Amino acid sequence: MLADMVRTLLALPDAVWCDYAFRRDTFGYKVAPDERIALAEKAGSEAASLADKITASHPQADMRQIAAALQITVEATDEGGGDLFACYREPDTIRIFTHMVEPAQRLLAGDDMPDVLRQVDLVDILLAHELFHVVEMRHGATVGKTTRITTFSLGPFVRRARLKCLSEIGAMAFSRRLAGLPFTPYLLDVVILYSLNKRKGKNLFDSIVEMGKPQEST
Repeated sequence: MLADMVRTLLALPDAVWCDYAFRRDTFGYKVAPDERIALAEKAGSEAASLADKITASHPQADMRQIAAALQITVEATDEGGGDLFACYREPDTIRIFTHMVEPAQRLLAGDDMPDVLRQVDLVDILLAHELFHVVEMRHGATVGKTTRITTFSLGPFVRRARLKCLSEIGAMAFSRRLAGLPFTPYLLDVVILYSLNKRKGKNLFDSIVEMGKPQEST
């Protein structure tokens, strides 16, 4: 079943993954669909360029070597994490929660899985994702850090907030470029969740596929 789900997800257009990212943001609903796409493309393009700079500075280096070059300590642990697969702890530590990742890695090795997934190293992808947050923290003026939207206004009083999903979109684009993936790493959300809880993984798959269906006009 999972292999068939993955094939379906591989065929989804970028717009669906953009919608998925914004729906996971507290304030994503406040951004119009066309503006979502423009912001996602801007964040993704910027992140891919940052990945290219990293690659140019550290040719032939693997993810752990890149982390070391950035003076980042990588800790692998089979304890804690809650519902996280990995996390960046400022200023210089990335933790990978192996017990959350290993079940999915075993599923990806299945004979029925598409070849592009069977070649995936989940730890590398998660590490690349968190490395973006390192680069973003040090770089400062990324799209994800500087973009603000109005969340509330009343007369002269205006409240604005950052769209956190833009940093996540950037991290996905960064890890995709750095790892040389032919698909968005967002797809792996379903794989990892399914490996931990089949029902929740299938529900997430269904919700993502539903986003790709044409909306009926009223």
